[in-house]
Amino acid sequence: MAANLIHKYVWLVNTIHRARLISLEDINREWLESDIGDGKPLPRRTFHVWQAAILDIFGLIIENENKGQYRYYIANEEELRLGTMSNWLLDSLTVSGMLASSRHIQNRILLEQVPSARDYLGVVVEAMRHNYKIVLTYQTYSQTEPKVRTVMPFCLKIFKQRWYMLAQREDKEKPSIYSLDRVKDMQLLRKETFVLPKNFDAESYFAPYYGIIADESVERAKVKLRVSPLQAKYLRALPLHHSQQEMAEEAEACVFSYNLRPAFDFVQEILSHGSEMEVLKPLWLREKIAAIIKEENNIYNG
Repeated sequence: MAANLIHKYVWLVNTIHRARLISLEDINREWLESDIGDGKPLPRRTFHVWQAAILDIFGLIIENENKGQYRYYIANEEELRLGTMSNWLLDSLTVSGMLASSRHIQNRILLEQVPSARDYLGVVVEAMRHNYKIVLTYQTYSQTEPKVRTVMPFCLKIFKQRWYMLAQREDKEKPSIYSLDRVKDMQLLRKETFVLPKNFDAESYFAPYYGIIADESVERAKVKLRVSPLQAKYLRALPLHHSQQEMAEEAEACVFSYNLRPAFDFVQEILSHGSEMEVLKPLWLREKIAAIIKEENNIYNG
């Protein structure tokens, strides 16, 4: 029942978002034609109850223009373009609702797996809610045996279909990143709590980086990339980093700039695009990429 109601909230948000401005009469028309509707008109009182619930759950403000056709719109629509938890939740629920109503064609919808999210994500979230410490049995890909350590979970971040936990070990000065797909076991210490540092902000912590490896030894730089016109379209649709700016557009290439610490994940992303992406500045990063490409060339050409 609760899940069905949530999907109705999501339907209403998406309906208003698509229309930009829409009257309650037109919302009702779409409601009656939708798969999620019950064949009965949406009462005005129910609409206002959902309006308040959407604000509470997703932080989205549905307002009326109070003139002309008295149409509704999302007042803080910018929230739908930000990488907030509410926006991610809304996207996930939208997809979930679509898939739930499309079981008859499930063999034609191929999804990617998110390793270990089902096993340990809930444990980490509960620990973060109450500031519980965690006993973590963890094995990196380079280790032959898992290690047990007590950690204090600071935040969660998803990157390339994997969930990562940033956590502080009791015997370390700085937090470390842990991939949930490498966790062998995880136990809450409900009687042992910790105090999250007052100056810690998850978004600010990762802001100078692309990805999840926050390597402070990498100097911050203004990176300029020359990309093919086709690749530029992908970057405009989904920027690599929040600092992305388009500097120039030419007939055969486009130039984008970034203000960040180009650590491991950013280097790997550049390499993954091959000749479609070229580092112009800084020189040390260009030389680093060139050295990796030369090494790869030696491997393939003996």
